Amino acid sequence: MNLSAITILISSTFLLSSCGGGGATASKVEYSDKIAAGTVADYTNADWIYQNYFGDYGLPEEVKPNFMPALKMLANGFVLQLKTGKDVKENIEQVHTLFLQYAASGEAAKFFSQVQLDIQSRKDQIISEAEVSSSTDFREPTISADDKIAIEEAKQRDLAEESEIRKLAEEYQLPYKISEHKEQWFVYSPTMKGGGKGRGTNQSRNTTKPKSHQNITSWGWRPGDVIWTNGEGSITGVPGHVAIVWAFEGGINIVDANTGVGVSRTNDAQRWMDKYTEVRALTPRLNWSWSEYDCYDLYGAYCKPDSWIRSNAFWYSDRQTGKPYNWNFTNSRDTSKFYCTSLIWSAYNSYRYNIIAPRSLGAYGIITPSQFRDSSALTTFKVSNL
Repeated sequence: MNLSAITILISSTFLLSSCGGGGATASKVEYSDKIAAGTVADYTNADWIYQNYFGDYGLPEEVKPNFMPALKMLANGFVLQLKTGKDVKENIEQVHTLFLQYAASGEAAKFFSQVQLDIQSRKDQIISEAEVSSSTDFREPTISADDKIAIEEAKQRDLAEESEIRKLAEEYQLPYKISEHKEQWFVYSPTMKGGGKGRGTNQSRNTTKPKSHQNITSWGWRPGDVIWTNGEGSITGVPGHVAIVWAFEGGINIVDANTGVGVSRTNDAQRWMDKYTEVRALTPRLNWSWSEYDCYDLYGAYCKPDSWIRSNAFWYSDRQTGKPYNWNFTNSRDTSKFYCTSLIWSAYNSYRYNIIAPRSLGAYGIITPSQFRDSSALTTFKVSNL
């Protein structure tokens, strides 16, 4: 298992960006040398990490539970590196350096000040998300016999991958169990490109399989559908990326958030999908028709909202094009920047549809690709593997 870049990935989780505080007075945040002097054992203790990087510098104990899942994954990553013979001290130093850079940028002060204001005002940051049953008459998509087999095989792979991750955690006796993030992508992934776990130049391929996903325009796409991908070379159990689709006759537009360019749109769907060895097409449990969309757009609430939600979720995503990538995975509500899952979640949440149901999202929740893959608010209708 290649773990050489794990720390860069994990530490990115905690480069917390501004919450959009709206003019809050920023307090100065400077990390002291005593943190860098912590032992390796300290960095395998999530409570120590919180206190020394957050608690001592402005974040109170009452917000600690929001950050502990991510900090536990960070601690697990250091334990895994240590037990697999990696230079964990060098990786710890990289994490600390990134914190220093974050503080120097002023973003830490903004974030800490905003959290303090939220606490003082007792601001409720948990949005009341819509129930999946918003469409009570949802018509299941027509799925061919071959596609049903492929979908079932994909589900079995998901279960096998989860089992393998549990075995790895037991084998290396990782200190924390983090059930809310099944694939634990911050811990196990050797790379994180916000969709970059596509085909690598050094990856072997089964040449008997097709080199391109076939007939993608005929898959039955509808506006607002979601793509989930897993790339060749990503390790077992680490699904990597999601995007949203606008389908029209003869074409597919895709909007996603990627580390290289932030939020962007492409109409070259074939090239985009062929970066990944596995592509799954998922549809929200919302019906679609142009007449329904036109009705709701013109006349409002007495019309069924399904098609209106679908199309506007896509256009919400499209309006974010050009915004930067958000490395603060714990601040998925930030609308000044996005990571792949936060973009699509925000798009649907803006129209009161919880795309990751039955899971709900707190003030500083992390949204992972597997939550889309396993959501009861989405139905998989196509699986393609290269």
